[in-house]
Amino acid sequence: MEKGEVKFVVALSSVGAQNAQGVGPVNGLHDFEIRLKKLQNINVLVLRSAFFMENTYNWIPLIQTIGVAGSPAPGDFPIPMIATRDIGNRVAEHLRQLDFHGFTVQYLLGQRDVSLKEAARILGEAIGKKDLAYTQFPAEQAKTGMVQMGMSENVAGNMVELMLAGKLMAPTEPRSPQNTTPISIETFAKEFANRLLSPEAVKR
Repeated sequence: MEKGEVKFVVALSSVGAQNAQGVGPVNGLHDFEIRLKKLQNINVLVLRSAFFMENTYNWIPLIQTIGVAGSPAPGDFPIPMIATRDIGNRVAEHLRQLDFHGFTVQYLLGQRDVSLKEAARILGEAIGKKDLAYTQFPAEQAKTGMVQMGMSENVAGNMVELMLAGKLMAPTEPRSPQNTTPISIETFAKEFANRLLSPEAVKR
């Protein structure tokens, strides 16, 4: 990259990337940011994104088979959630304007903080299942399930670590107009319903 003609880079990272350990796969993004910071004569904007709303698509097989949403993560802890479309729009905006210089970190925290229980309730209403509950699965049970689905022990362990990272995944700056994006979980719920009710999903 340093030897090429690229002078502006927008890189996708994650909340929690300020931590060198304890956050599963986000540990790698910590190292990635350090490498980017060492680049010379290149303007780098690192976007530390919140939890993707699209991650809830992983709940679809659970909803179809046992009627609940769930993961090892606590359900009552509000977290920032963002639609990936908002990330793409922000990336495009910065690349059009080239309004960053040196090494800069910017958070993208979605429309508001949402607990997983609240997300399950909102998504449940969108699919006509108003009683959809969120279940926190035991870590070892979740890890075993991931391995049975084809993940390696290492990857599954890292994913569980991420889901249990708690406050380590909190952003290091408060919510502001600059790091807040427009798409709400209610708006995303329509896309979730379309995905779950699609012929492809029904066949699973």
